[in-house]
Amino acid sequence: MILLLLRHAKAEPGGQGGDFERALTERGEADARRLGRHLRENGPLPQRALVSPARRTRQTFALVAAALGDAAPAVDHDDALFEAAAGDLLAAVRDIEGAERLMVVGHNPAVAELAVSLAGDGDLVERRRLAERFPPGSMAVLEFPGEDWRDVQAGAGRLRTLVLPEDLAAG
Repeated sequence: MILLLLRHAKAEPGGQGGDFERALTERGEADARRLGRHLRENGPLPQRALVSPARRTRQTFALVAAALGDAAPAVDHDDALFEAAAGDLLAAVRDIEGAERLMVVGHNPAVAELAVSLAGDGDLVERRRLAERFPPGSMAVLEFPGEDWRDVQAGAGRLRTLVLPEDLAAG
């Protein structure tokens, strides 16, 4: 099983609409498009996505999905993902059935905390980099043994890939 944990791309500071309505900046939009192209070209392609209903997460997912075209995953906007803690995200993942490759698009600190807690194996340098910073538009791809998301637990994943926005901008 593959879990793609994506922090929404760079958003504007808080404004009149409050935190829920914060939109992506131009840079955030560009980063999300680059990430979508990276996924299309390199995989793994998610089969299903759980996305926070906040404006910036919906926008991030829409831009990634547009780059994936026909390979874009089915999406569920889950109210519980907005202002969720890492444990809440894990609970949402454990409820998934019928998808071997799952993307979660959410917010920090929960997304980064979940990625760090799940990544018990993988390249040590990349795991250290993950623990140090997970800026907007970052994605951690973790691989798990088994066939049931209910079995996912702390330390059970292998960090397969870590993609930060600057990695794609440099390429």
